Amino acid sequence: MAGRRDDVRATALRAMVASLDDAALEALSSKGLLRRAAADAAAGRVALTREDGEAAAFEIEGAAVHLSAGGLAKSRCSCPAPGICRHLLAAILWLRDHTAAAPATATVAWRDVIGAITEPELAEFAGPAAWRAALGADFADPKVTVTPHDRSLQVDFPGGDLVTFLSTGGLDAALCKTGARTRKARIAAAVLAARAALGLPAFSTPGQVAPAARVGNSLDLEDIRDFLKKNYFAALSLAPAAVEDEARRNALAGRVERRPRLAGLFKRIAACIAEMRQRTATADAGTLLALMAEAYALTIALDATVDQSAQGRLAGQVQQDYEEAGDLDLFGLGARRWEAPSGAHGVTTHFYAPAARRSLTVTLARPDRTDAAFHPLQAFQATPVWGLTMAEMSNSRVRLANAQISASGRLSSSAATSAVCEPWLAAPGVVAEWRCAFGDWADLETYLQTAFTARLGTPPVPDIPVILSFARRGGMRFDELTQTSLWPLADKHGRWIGLRLDYAGAERDRLLNLERLVETETFWAVLAIATNEDGRIDLAPYALWGDRAWLLDFMPQPKAAAPDPASWLERLRRAAGPRHGEPNHLALLSSATDALLDNAWNALLRQGERGQMAAPKIFFREAADLSRQFQEAGFPALANLFSAADRLTQEDMAAFCLRAAYAVRTTRSARARLAWMR
Repeated sequence: MAGRRDDVRATALRAMVASLDDAALEALSSKGLLRRAAADAAAGRVALTREDGEAAAFEIEGAAVHLSAGGLAKSRCSCPAPGICRHLLAAILWLRDHTAAAPATATVAWRDVIGAITEPELAEFAGPAAWRAALGADFADPKVTVTPHDRSLQVDFPGGDLVTFLSTGGLDAALCKTGARTRKARIAAAVLAARAALGLPAFSTPGQVAPAARVGNSLDLEDIRDFLKKNYFAALSLAPAAVEDEARRNALAGRVERRPRLAGLFKRIAACIAEMRQRTATADAGTLLALMAEAYALTIALDATVDQSAQGRLAGQVQQDYEEAGDLDLFGLGARRWEAPSGAHGVTTHFYAPAARRSLTVTLARPDRTDAAFHPLQAFQATPVWGLTMAEMSNSRVRLANAQISASGRLSSSAATSAVCEPWLAAPGVVAEWRCAFGDWADLETYLQTAFTARLGTPPVPDIPVILSFARRGGMRFDELTQTSLWPLADKHGRWIGLRLDYAGAERDRLLNLERLVETETFWAVLAIATNEDGRIDLAPYALWGDRAWLLDFMPQPKAAAPDPASWLERLRRAAGPRHGEPNHLALLSSATDALLDNAWNALLRQGERGQMAAPKIFFREAADLSRQFQEAGFPALANLFSAADRLTQEDMAAFCLRAAYAVRTTRSARARLAWMR
């Protein structure tokens, strides 16, 4: 690396980096990791590849680092290490070292900095639940130590939890190593502890939520709608970083956090905009439009709803709200491992309660990869729930005492619930009467269409377990291009559907186990998870029932061996064509109505992608044609909606497109089809 290059640019990014002194970085990582990062920076291993006022990119020993002026929470590294890695630290140290030192200033007046944080501001930042936790006994320990440094103030709680405040950036810039669910409560508690240590008076409403953070009003929802309308065209046509940042701020703002469902939508909106700007393989403008339309519809429903219980259902919950369910008799429907693009991962065991005629779940999970000690397989085998492991319960009969169930069907793992487990083997005659069991795929499709139909007033259903009592099964086909396997199953009427599994990612081991079992074992039912992917219902198998139960995610793996060319030839052979009497391909069942709904969706998407300055004449003509066709197809509500398009002003266009997008998407969702085969 060339000699040190001092840069006098005063940018938001460099101001953020300058506020991170060694004490703050050490608190966020460790002394050893910081020392290694400093060695990397000093040895010339850090290469700056791009910088503007808001962000900078680096290459460090093959890792790509992105630093954001929004703080370390928005910065990232391509290496697999969780949390703050040495590459991020090395980039910060390098940029800090290559920024001209500011003129010497007096020591930070931390009493003034902490004293400037008002009670309403702190309560709104934390949210009601976290604010109550911050004011509770758990955070009132007098052994808390408060230590000021050059540019940071550290609040150290008993047990090793450490919160570091920076001289700039306020509450959002505070550093804390605790999990996301407790971070804000811990930061709020640290402010209260710092106030006491610095001799500042206690807040006037101890144990209560400040009025500014307790109750929302219609202006909050109007602000959210204004954001969606203002950025509808920009997000879809340009995906600017400024809109992404504003969406993230909205997700974190107190007024949105009091409505967790909206907060979650805004987080996903921000992630979609980032993917579109970076042109990743998963970038999808249609997903972004669907999220914005749902958020817009939700604000309208919240504004129009007076009933408090209905308001609560629309707003959603940060944590599950459980109701007493007494004693339950449950039957295990197996278990599966899962992971989400956000980094959340875990294991879920499914049950069926015949008396209640509903499926229930219990889950062990983590929201990200920061807990290195958590492994879904180990949790399945060894972590007790109600005194029993998931491995013991997943294929057994379980009797629960003092059970608690959430509205979404999740069972509480509370210690107040106890369980007794006994051996049980599923039999066709027993499960045939269960609501989740099907031998007729037409009935299955109707059931899933009803379950997946979008309703703002009820929690969304991400996936549904079903039992498929098939009459015939085909051979598995492997698609080299998509790296997926398709497995045909026939119902009692001889109708075929295809079940899918990905060869890459979390489902790889499941697929390999399934391939072995299909060739060697006899079974009469397949347990699968149904998901609705934009008008298509996908079924992914996770267990098989025969003279025993096979859980595809939890089977012993064969010893590692050199790649067998024959295995790939076998996959190609299966991909070459079906066996005698089996279906040949997926059926194209799209009707004229489906095509009409697709045309309407694409018209709304195109209008957004054209941008705000595009002349609306083309869209007005498309909307008029769609209105006429919807009327002829028997959809008067959609026909009336699109008939109003030609009366829109430029200011009304975004609101119209968001309303129409939600209506079209909801109609498409209600018509979702299985993967039928012919």
